[in-house]
Amino acid sequence: MSMQINARDVLTIRGAQYYVAEHPAFTGMPYGQGGRQGTVYKLVSVHNEADAKALKVFNEQFQMPSLVYASELMQSRANTAGLKVCDRTVLVPQSDHKLIADHPDFLYAVLMPWIEGPSWFDIMSDSRSLSREESIELAKSMASVLSHMEQRGLSHCDLSAANVIVSGLAQQTSVQHYYIELVDIEQMYGPQFEKPEGIPAGSPGYASRSISNNPIWNKYTDRFAGAVLISEMLAWCREDIRTQAWGESYFDPAEMQEDNERYELMYTSLEKEWGSAIAELFKRAWFSDDPVQCPTFSDWLQKIMICSEKLVSQPVKQQETVSDRNLILQDIEAARRLAEQGEISEAIERLEAINLRLTASDELYEEIELYIKKLTTAQATVTEVAASQSTARNEGIKDTDNTNISSNKQVSKRSKLYLTIAVAALLIIGSTVVWVLQDRSSEAEVPLTALQADSNSSEGQGDGWSEQTIAANDESKPEATVEPTSTPEPTPELTPEPTAEAEAEVLEVTTAAGEGDAQAENAATPTPTAAATVEPTATATPKPTVKPTATPKSTVKPTATPTPKPTAKPTATPKPTVKPTPKPTVKPTATPKPTVKPTATPKANNEELKKEISQLEASIKQLDQDPKSRIADISDACKKLIKIDPNNKLAKQMADKYGFII
Repeated sequence: MSMQINARDVLTIRGAQYYVAEHPAFTGMPYGQGGRQGTVYKLVSVHNEADAKALKVFNEQFQMPSLVYASELMQSRANTAGLKVCDRTVLVPQSDHKLIADHPDFLYAVLMPWIEGPSWFDIMSDSRSLSREESIELAKSMASVLSHMEQRGLSHCDLSAANVIVSGLAQQTSVQHYYIELVDIEQMYGPQFEKPEGIPAGSPGYASRSISNNPIWNKYTDRFAGAVLISEMLAWCREDIRTQAWGESYFDPAEMQEDNERYELMYTSLEKEWGSAIAELFKRAWFSDDPVQCPTFSDWLQKIMICSEKLVSQPVKQQETVSDRNLILQDIEAARRLAEQGEISEAIERLEAINLRLTASDELYEEIELYIKKLTTAQATVTEVAASQSTARNEGIKDTDNTNISSNKQVSKRSKLYLTIAVAALLIIGSTVVWVLQDRSSEAEVPLTALQADSNSSEGQGDGWSEQTIAANDESKPEATVEPTSTPEPTPELTPEPTAEAEAEVLEVTTAAGEGDAQAENAATPTPTAAATVEPTATATPKPTVKPTATPKSTVKPTATPTPKPTAKPTATPKPTVKPTPKPTVKPTATPKPTVKPTATPKANNEELKKEISQLEASIKQLDQDPKSRIADISDACKKLIKIDPNNKLAKQMADKYGFII
């Protein structure tokens, strides 16, 4: 820009005197924030420090006479929630010719209220964490502002994280009073508004594909970008969302409206934190082909207000659950005894009564819900079996029902298995909860890590839950683990017929086994490898000692029972001893390789860093030379560069030039 504004300069605008505020981080520099269309400077009244204004000075290509009429129409919207910047004055030669003569770039500049506070872009860039209360209140404020505008036929038409100011955070007000203000409204749509000469195609990370390819300017334009912003605010209380954020926005601009990892994480986070209703609103917007198909902002506001009311009412109820925790544990123990006695219906009723006293966010709530379902499934299975058996007896089926009887026995065994699983689950609940409460104070929360791991595995693996539970309950029964080892009977059957083909097959098996044994031996004791290279027969002696070690493995995994086959042919062991010997000799020679790699990694890392630094510097220079580039893009690139090279001169020069913080 050709104009030069210095900190503490005094400007007289329409009879009022203001001085240019100093940047809080850079002494002597004016407080200005650059954007795509121009730079916004903070002005402070000479006579009233509390009266702050924003002076937006446009770049030459955005200095348009139509700003005057648009600002007159916006003036009537200044009382609309989130649109304080509609209270604006445009500098024109008729009224401000002296000021424009001193500062030619002030032509069609706009004077408006200064909105204090960080932008949503600043919060995301800093990965600033929010509580659930802060997230829901910010999202509610955003939905409320956009709903007010939508009801009056208004649309911002360029919503992005940089254009949303979270003014409540700056004033440190109560959580219930967080509110949102929108800035950069020059392209706003409204009744009687004139269509701007250049319609924005949306901001990266917030524009749908349809708008990016075919920009629109109507009352529906904000629906997709607004849905993304509201979803970001709702999910920002989660660490995984903050970690997976792309940068200036949560979504990578190149993956908009795709079914990818970030979309799945966002949908799952919204569903877990705020329920399926809100998650479905986001899904509906994400896969829409046109902004008209997106949910209205009134839909968003209604669902968010329901979640907010539930969240406000939870702390009182939570205090009650903590005080009644001992009674709840007693009821869980009673339900466990009922399940052991076969009184499944009464156990389910008792557990359901417990959950009525808990909140949905309580750690016990989801676990009890899960085991109620397991008990219900087991009870249904028993009922079906009993019904089928009574039907068979009533019809007098005898000989023809032999197969049905056998199948009923199998079903009854399965039902017993389900009952065993359910009882085991209740045992785990009761014992875990009691142990945790004994270990912690009565006022602390009860983290059921064991139950959470069990429920997570049940949700992700289905029937795999029952297998893990049986394995956990059978650890105290050694008979079950001995059964696989007591099956050496098939191995003698291989010895009677030593045909040529059989010997060849055995040789192949023993060779593979020998190779595996040699590898295991080398991994455990690398010293015998030298002896193996000199004497081939030396490897034959360890094999009988290694084979017994393979048999305990079958006790852990019964599927490994075929491993005793090589032991059935001890006479064939000398033949494959030649093959394993070269392999130990290769492995010691391969061991020095890791020692070489660490020495090469610093050089590779230095080269990669230098390459990345040069690429970033080239990108910054290109952005600096491009008059259409945003200062926010230059700032982001410089921040990335300064993280890699803290003393980078180019990054510091750009920060001094444009007045941003790195």
